[in-house]
Amino acid sequence: MVGALLAGFAVTAAVGLYQRLAFGPDFIVSGVRPGERATFAAVLVLLISVCVGMAVVLRVWWHRLALLAVGLVAAVPLLYTYSRGAYVGMLAALVFLGLRRSRALLVGIVLLVVFASAVLPEEVHERASTIAVVFGAPERTTQSWAARVGAWHMVASQILSQPLVGYGMGALPLGWIDNELIKELYYGGVVGLVLYALVLVGLWRVSAHVAHHGRETWIRGFGWGFLAGFVGSLVQGITATNLTAIRSAGLF
Repeated sequence: MVGALLAGFAVTAAVGLYQRLAFGPDFIVSGVRPGERATFAAVLVLLISVCVGMAVVLRVWWHRLALLAVGLVAAVPLLYTYSRGAYVGMLAALVFLGLRRSRALLVGIVLLVVFASAVLPEEVHERASTIAVVFGAPERTTQSWAARVGAWHMVASQILSQPLVGYGMGALPLGWIDNELIKELYYGGVVGLVLYALVLVGLWRVSAHVAHHGRETWIRGFGWGFLAGFVGSLVQGITATNLTAIRSAGLF
């Protein structure tokens, strides 16, 4: 099953890379509209996390090389989704793996950040640099971030008016609330949010058990990769509904 999943990952990465090379940065995967790029990015974050997680755990050199190759191929379409939430989520996933499994990976992350302007395409670097708005640079506020914050403020007062059970699934059109926790609060109130959190905690515990106690090395590697992807998905979920959007949640 894992082999089939990795094969699917490789095909997804290859298709994204091919279409980037054939059609340019404005065409990311057939049928994906500009507003859907964050969803595809969520798939790629999990894909790359699993590949890197397995690569840092496995010891056969060509297994590691093959997994890293798939991850690098997938990184190209990820960069050209221009999803800043996915950029931060991917960084969080790699830092998690670096802290828990590989100090060498941490060194690589530091080098990438330091030399980002030299190794990343100019348009990608410019896009990523606007993430600074979240960390105290309001003069660089982007339209998409302002729209998200505005939507959160709009629903906040409504949540306070009906905090216990919320307004029910589908009370707002899809895409109105680009934040997993706020969306769950709006739809299900505190009760719904607690149930949602319990599901996530259960997934984390099962994944952690696999990562620590899997009977074979590749199973443990898959577990660590999934945990890293879990971290990345949670971080990306601050600016997207990637954990419950069917196109990315199905894989997760």
